[in-house]
Amino acid sequence: MGYKALYRTYRPKTFDDVVGQQHIVKTLKNAIKENKLAHAYLFCGPRGTGKTSIAKILAKTINCEDPANAPCEKCKNCIDANDNQHQDIFEIDAASNTSVDNIRDLIDKVKYAPMEGKYKVYIIDEVHMLSTGAFNALLKTLEEPPAHVIFILATTEPQKVLPTIISRCQRYNFEKVSDEDLYQRLKYVCESEGIKATEESLRMIAKLADGGVRDSLSMLDQFVAYNHDQITIEDINEVYGLTTTKQKIKILLDIANKNIQELILNIEQMDNKGINIVRLTNNLIDILKETIIYTYGNDASLLNELNEDEVNELGKVIASRHALAMIDILMDSINAYRNTDHASKYFEVACLKMMEVFNENVESKPIINKENIVVKKQENITNKIETNILEENKEVKKIELETKEYDEDFLLGLLVKCDKVNKGQDMQAFTRLPEMMGDLDNMRYAKTLMDAKIMASGKDCIILGVKMDAIAHMINDEKMNKDLYVFIKNKLGINKMIYALSNEKFAHLVESFKLRSKEHTLPSESEVTFYILDEVKEPTNEEKLVDLFGDAIEIVKE
Repeated sequence: MGYKALYRTYRPKTFDDVVGQQHIVKTLKNAIKENKLAHAYLFCGPRGTGKTSIAKILAKTINCEDPANAPCEKCKNCIDANDNQHQDIFEIDAASNTSVDNIRDLIDKVKYAPMEGKYKVYIIDEVHMLSTGAFNALLKTLEEPPAHVIFILATTEPQKVLPTIISRCQRYNFEKVSDEDLYQRLKYVCESEGIKATEESLRMIAKLADGGVRDSLSMLDQFVAYNHDQITIEDINEVYGLTTTKQKIKILLDIANKNIQELILNIEQMDNKGINIVRLTNNLIDILKETIIYTYGNDASLLNELNEDEVNELGKVIASRHALAMIDILMDSINAYRNTDHASKYFEVACLKMMEVFNENVESKPIINKENIVVKKQENITNKIETNILEENKEVKKIELETKEYDEDFLLGLLVKCDKVNKGQDMQAFTRLPEMMGDLDNMRYAKTLMDAKIMASGKDCIILGVKMDAIAHMINDEKMNKDLYVFIKNKLGINKMIYALSNEKFAHLVESFKLRSKEHTLPSESEVTFYILDEVKEPTNEEKLVDLFGDAIEIVKE
């Protein structure tokens, strides 16, 4: 028998083997135990997060001959299911079976009773690939299926599934698996297979997998073939075109110290090695962001990319106002990368622009717009911009020091009105956020929400979970909170107030909710007050220029 890939060898066979998705596993196990199975399920989520695996486990479990210990892994039904030989479990790839005829053939067979187990289970993978006609053909059967039939539809793009199909299914939203869970799984596989790998390399694989268990195991397979002796972080950097933290810090220090020759030579070498410039740019943003957070919080536990020595090294030469301006330049560059095949050239320009951030006296050149409006050079525009950045920093620090804390009863009152339906709908709407990263006006808000997680949602509120209190306070700050409210209302069609908590505080809130629920002391639903929005008037070109440069310009019409 040939070599079997790790992701196939370690595919979960029972619910207890599943990595992550515990909210889904618990719900399905309870449904089986209480004999409350739905006739149709819709599994939605990113690739490699366990949709098909859990579908197979569910199909095997409900057909096990030992219900008390299902899946027992010993009976004929379990063995046949594991070998993909079970006559009542059908796995269909919708990508290659998209037509009406394919679905009608399936429907014709649905009426027949199971041959081996209690249920006939149809697992339709990538169901969004079905044609509209195929969906309509399936619809009638989903409405009134035989008692012995269960459909499990899986998709990475639920927005492409007809609403009439979704409404007839019990929907489960799969989430990206955490880096820590992926690391623990990789560590377990390495120990089981006798694979030697450093902790740093496994954690990097977990991060690169971006929440996908299958992707993480496929990467591990690749590195076993690349270096069978021992997988190291250097191997990963070499194969995936990554840079080390030390190299990234050197780039930033070269920019701050204006070591232009070393910087350009370094960029050329990275380009020749095939370094992923987009990933590098995002990494630099994360590093600069951590530098700012550490400056205000002075707490090493908030660091993910850097250690305390590294952040102190950067902090000596890169002030917070510099870091904020550099982040803006890098984010503009990411937008530019999408329209070029030479990202390294844009990255070089971005580095040169970042050097200018450290100039204390920079004069601007006259700007002439399409309407012959001339912006005359003034004494020092850069000083004006830096003054604005300093004021912004003061506001950020103020948010850190004067934290906005919500009363526990108010938060519990929000949770009382939250439900799975609203949460599912809002999570689905948030999947559109990446589309808005290309819009400079909305990039900041989209990125903020993408870095958060919807923990609960009601008819008029969304509770977000974030990594740390500092981020929660920033989101809850009235100005930022109002901007986010306007953003999700206009761009996502969600008219709800946003409340943010650190993941740790949300966990405490949930425990309090459970305790007070048992004691019957939960507060009533909290009243939510919406922002009153002023009518927005489109600014003139002159007003846009004044807004951009402030009083440091004089506008003359010729």
